Formats: sequence, C-alpha cells, structure tokens
Amino acid sequence: MFLILALVVASVGVNALPTLAGPAPGATDQFRVDVILQLLEVITSQFDGEVDPSRLLHGALRGMLNALGDPYAGYYDQRQLAHFMEGIQGRFGGVGIIIQLIREEVTIVAPIPGTPV
Repeated sequence: MFLILALVVASVGVNALPTLAGPAPGATDQFRVDVILQLLEVITSQFDGEVDPSRLLHGALRGMLNALGDPYAGYYDQRQLAHFMEGIQGRFGGVGIIIQLIREEVTIVAPIPGTPV
C-alpha cells in the first residue's frame, strides 16, 4: 500500500490524498470499492507512463487474495489456470482392476477393460 501511495503522491501530489484516503482504518466494515475506483482513475489519468489496465486488474485481484493471509488462497490468470488444469487433468496409472470388500476381505472382482492387468 505504501508503494502505491508513494506512486500516487509522486504522480499527482499530496492534494489527491484526501479523496483517496476514505474513512480512517477501522471506521467502517464496508468494502470501499469507490476508493479502488478513485485510485484507478488517478493512476490512469495522472501516472506518467503507460498503464496496462489488465495488469492493474490482475495485480489488484492477487493483492486482495494475498491480503487474506491464507496460503491456500491464490489467483490464477487464464494462462496460469490453463497450466494448472493440464497438471491435474493428466492421466493416472494403476493396475486396472475393480475391487470389492467381500466377507471383510479385499477381493479382485474384475479387470477394467482396456487397462493393464
């Protein structure tokens, strides 16, 4: 947050801060989408350089999930999701049999057609 705030201050000056600050921390539990939109407006209109809106969006989404502090929460863009899905939709190996519990014993009932036995 400090880096973003520093970029905004450097780009537009201290006068922009009151409109971006919103209420004091802890003053409200309501999610402030308006603050995010205001910051986006300041960045796109005042930042001295090229702004990639897609990169900003993906960065914001990653940042929100990282802020949860949950090591299992994360954001994948389309390319990363496709790569992840390839990894989990791969083929799995096995012996190709159907087993059943008969009289409290694991018993091979039949081979699965088209698999090695």
